[in-house]
Parts: sequence; C-alpha cells; structure tokens
Amino acid sequence: MAGLFYMAVAACCGISLIRWRWGIYAAVLFDAVRDPARKLTPDFPLLMTLAPAAVWAAVFAGLLLERRGGAKAIFRAQPGTKRFVALLVAALLPGAAVAAATLPRGPLVAAFGAVSYLAPLLGLAIGFAFAHSAADVRRIAGWYCAVNAAMLISVPAERFGWGWQGLGGIEMEWVRYHGQEVIPLISGWYRSPDTMGLRAAHLMMFAATLAVHRPETGRRIPWWGWLLLVVWGGACLVLCGRRKMIGVPVVFVGVFAALQALREGWVKAVGMAAAGAGIAAVGIVLTAGETGLGLGNEDYLASTLGDSTERLGTETVSSIDPVLRQYGLLGNGLGSATQGHHYVAGRNLAWPESMGARVLTELGLPGTVLLVCALLALLGTFAAAVPRRGEFAPHARLQTCLLAMLAAAAACMTISHQSFSGDPMEMLLLLAIAGFVLRLGMGSGARSWGNRPPGPAQWRRANSRGVHDAPPSRRGRDRIRAYPETKLTGNG
Repeated sequence: MAGLFYMAVAACCGISLIRWRWGIYAAVLFDAVRDPARKLTPDFPLLMTLAPAAVWAAVFAGLLLERRGGAKAIFRAQPGTKRFVALLVAALLPGAAVAAATLPRGPLVAAFGAVSYLAPLLGLAIGFAFAHSAADVRRIAGWYCAVNAAMLISVPAERFGWGWQGLGGIEMEWVRYHGQEVIPLISGWYRSPDTMGLRAAHLMMFAATLAVHRPETGRRIPWWGWLLLVVWGGACLVLCGRRKMIGVPVVFVGVFAALQALREGWVKAVGMAAAGAGIAAVGIVLTAGETGLGLGNEDYLASTLGDSTERLGTETVSSIDPVLRQYGLLGNGLGSATQGHHYVAGRNLAWPESMGARVLTELGLPGTVLLVCALLALLGTFAAAVPRRGEFAPHARLQTCLLAMLAAAAACMTISHQSFSGDPMEMLLLLAIAGFVLRLGMGSGARSWGNRPPGPAQWRRANSRGVHDAPPSRRGRDRIRAYPETKLTGNG
C-alpha cells in the first residue's frame, strides 16, 4: 500500500509541474485519502501523512514554470502581502537564534519550526494565481465537498460497527470524559476525531458558501442541495466529540452575519444567517435522532460555547505569564513547540496547546510583537480587498464567506494549534483561501492597500490622449480596480 501511495504522489507531482491547476484538485484528494491509506499500511508510517504536501510544492513549481514572476504577482497587486511576509520572516529570526544556541540539534529544530511558519505561504501565492474568477473558487469548493462528503460515509460505519477496514484511530481508542460519562469519539477513515471534525466543519462551510453565492449562468445545483451537505457534515461533526471543532461553524455563521451587515444592513444579514443556521440545525437534530447517530451526549455538546469561551481566555491571556516565567522574554527557541518537533530534537521540548502560548514559547516576546505586526498588515490587506458598502462587488458574498472561514479556523487555532501546525496540508489550504479572497478583491470595487483608483486628473490626462471619450461617472469610477502595474492604453 505504501509503495502504491508514494507512486501516486510522485505521479501527481509530475502532472502538477505541467498542469499546476490540476494539482490543486489532486492535493484535495490526497488530503482525504492519505489517512485510510496509512491505516491500511503496516506500522502506520508518518511519512504517508506528510508526503502529499509535496503535491502543493509541485503545484508551486509548476506555477513558476508557467509564469515567470508568477509568485510575485500577489506582491505587485497587493503590496500589504509583501509587508506581511517581511515582518513574518523578521519575527522568526530571534527565535531561530535562541534555538540554534540553546536547543539540542538547534539548527535542525529551528529549520523545522521555520518551515511550519513559511511553507504555508506557498498556498497564498497559489490561491491568488488560481482564482481567476469566482467560477474557479466554486469548482474547487465543490470538489472539496464531493471528496469529503464521500469520505464521511465512514463516520456512521464506525458508529454502527459495520466492520469496514481503516476505521477508528491509529492504535488508539478515542474517548472523552464528561462528569461520570465516557463519550466515545468517532474518527471514521480519518486519523483522529480532530481531523474528521475539521474536515466535516470545512464541508459545512464550503457547502454553505456555495448555497449563498449563486452563479449567474451555467449549470447550477439548487441551494437546498448544498444545504443537505451542510446537514450531512453537521451530523458527522457532532460525532467527532471535539467541542472546538463543533464551534467552528458557529464562529463562521457569526462572522458571516457581521461582515454582511456592513454591506447589506443588519436586518438582511442576520435574517439570512439565522434562517440558514436554523434550517441546518433542525436538519442535523432530525438526522441524528432518526438515524440513531446521536450518542446521548447532549449535555456535553451543549457546553461547547461556554467551554470554548472559557478556554479562549485561559489559553490566550492566562497562558502568557506561565510562558514568560518558564522561558523568559526570549522564549525557548523556534521549533521547540511545533507539532512533531520530537522527531527532530529527539525528545519533547515544550507542549503548549494554544497558538498564543506556542508563538510566545517559540518566538519570545520580540518575535511575538513582530508577528502581531505582520498579522495586522495582512488584516489591512484583507480590509482593503473587501468592497465597502455601495461599491460594485459581484463576488462580495463569496469573499465574505471565505473570510468567515478564515476567522473560524483562526478561532479554533487560537484554542488548539495541533491540528494546524502539525498538518501542512491544512495550513496550505487555509492560505490558499486567503489568496482567493485577495484575488477576487481585484475584480470588485475594493482598493489595493496603499494604492488609489484613478481620479479625475488621471482621466483628464487620458482623455487628452484620446483614450476615453469622457470621464466616467462617480459610480463608474467605483468599478475601476487600480493595480500597481496598471497603465492606461488606447484600447478604450
């Protein structure tokens, strides 16, 4: 099994070098099938979980081969991303120096940690280059839904004990204690309940996105068809038993409603979000009840919001003081808290659960401050890419849904980073979604951060050369997207 799997990965890498856009679909497929393939292989080699990341690397190489300077296009179109990358690299330097000087196998550990921070940036460039139109984003989202909806059939198979191969955890029976109850956690064909829950949550969010953003032309699946996938993903999500994963679609709905309210008003935005969430919730409850999927752990699931809120405070603000007391202002070194670092260092160096504690442990206080500045630069770029109220925005709802997905993943990552820092495929996908948002913003009335659209003076100069018959109206100027490399030509 392992040999066939590696051969398939190598073949897809070769195809991705020639047709890099096809490689993204292959990467989504390998993200789903790598866990059952690993479970069916003796000794469960860890490399089978990490090897599909090579497909993303081949996709990036194929992009560079097809377009000279293609990876730099995002820097030219969205200058804020260049500031983000520069600040991110600067944030890693203090922690890398500490790791190299103090940790066993320090340079290797630092390099391992740096890869976990920098490799996902490939996804940002790939996503930006891939999303030529909203149709491209819809196709990859639909492919993700199809692949993972099929994979989630393994969830009821494990719940009802159908005896299929590859079900359950890897050499582990996952349970959770809640008071006097023992709650079994379901993995299906995925390697853990966390992984299954995250994929089910992504299925729900992608399907909700496709239900909200309808194509104007072409073959269309009715909105209720996508809503059925939301219900299916939600029923499986309940069985993962991981409350932080169950809270992901909750954050998605809240952020979507808030962002939409800025464009369409609170009444319409909240009504749309409440209607969709209500229909999906009723469907999930009925599905779980009628099919017997429910585990009788309603009290445990009902504590999701309160527990997540408490943990958000415990794992962020409250974790700062213990980390500073234990490791000091400079931290423990880059890579010392990255998932899987013990394979490089030979032993466990640190094990913080929240992303905030991990960053402070690895980068120290100076690096953490620089990382916060980098994230603010990225947020500023997102804010500029999303159209304002009254601006021409054909893909505003699609952008809003994608941003809500990123916010939901960030909330989950803040509480527990293991599912992200230890899985390059997951981080690459999230950064690709960020690239989709920035590229779609170039086709709307949104403005590139640090650049202004052509004003009356520019139009008068163009008109004097015969480029345009008359300056556009105020509304027309709002539809013009300014690029740093844009030049007025005689094409009119």
